[in-house]
Amino acid sequence: EMRNGEYDIVPCLPGTPPESCVQVLTARWKVRDMMRACPSGQRVDCTGSDSTDASKVAGLHLLYAGPHCHAPDCLSMELYNADTGRLLCRMEPEFGASDEVYDE
Repeated sequence: EMRNGEYDIVPCLPGTPPESCVQVLTARWKVRDMMRACPSGQRVDCTGSDSTDASKVAGLHLLYAGPHCHAPDCLSMELYNADTGRLLCRMEPEFGASDEVYDE
């Protein structure tokens, strides 16, 4: 799903209990695949290939990770560091209590 941004839910067969109608989407990608080999300051996704200071191209610091889905389609979303297995971010939707706008 990387760079796609959308996933279409495949309908379950009629009569399928909701707890049996769960789809799991797993996407694996590397941050380096999202970067461009260009001089720092040229674009926000540049690697800083022009730098002679190793500390400026030694990696990156994740400032924000925000999963995005359209409820009620998502039960949860997780972001893991594949190198360490560490959970970086987990999201579970909050469902409203009525049919009012923004409280669905």
